[in-house]
Amino acid sequence: METSIARWAIGILSVVLAWNSAVAEDLGFVRIEARIEQGRAIVAFNGAQIGRGLILTCAHCCQSAGGRGAAVSVQILAAGTWKPYRTVRGVVLCYDPASDCGLIRLEDPDALATAYVLAPRRTVMQPGDEVHAFRWQASSESLSPVRGEITRMNPYVGSPVIETSTAPRPGDSGGPLILAERRQIVGVTSALNLELQRGIYCGLDPIWQLIDRCGQTALVEP
Repeated sequence: METSIARWAIGILSVVLAWNSAVAEDLGFVRIEARIEQGRAIVAFNGAQIGRGLILTCAHCCQSAGGRGAAVSVQILAAGTWKPYRTVRGVVLCYDPASDCGLIRLEDPDALATAYVLAPRRTVMQPGDEVHAFRWQASSESLSPVRGEITRMNPYVGSPVIETSTAPRPGDSGGPLILAERRQIVGVTSALNLELQRGIYCGLDPIWQLIDRCGQTALVEP
């Protein structure tokens, strides 16, 4: 297993492909914030709605936000600007530290009009496949897409991951990884291999396993 892997408890993004026309005013991706230690610190990360009121994100940010049952503020991004324009409340539903994926439930399940498709179970991916990741721009407080490709599948000991050429930065944690050919979510922004400058994303199988374990329903193509 290669070393020098960095995980951030602050960060993330969400989104759908900017080059696709928006289905609704809401982008379907969110920025999540939680105050910890009596309001003296803020954990900020990203997520994407994959079912009615169900937000996919990373486990390390769910833990930093206070763990299962913790209240979070969910900033909804506008389709036109990719910037937060309204805030709703949510709660950390469940998460898996081993695979670094987590789920947040919106207090109002209909607060977000747009949801994105999660790739079907056992979707085949391989090195060279084009992917789209997303980067949080702190200066403009907005999300932006980053194009890249899969470099390796499951190269590390432990839970399945996707390694890509889209190296994330602090603030990007929890955002989706989209397989360009299918335009479906296949992973969650988790970490950075510092030596190779490669992005590390929670794999698709652990996401489905967490959804099943938590008794939730995700949007998939018929």
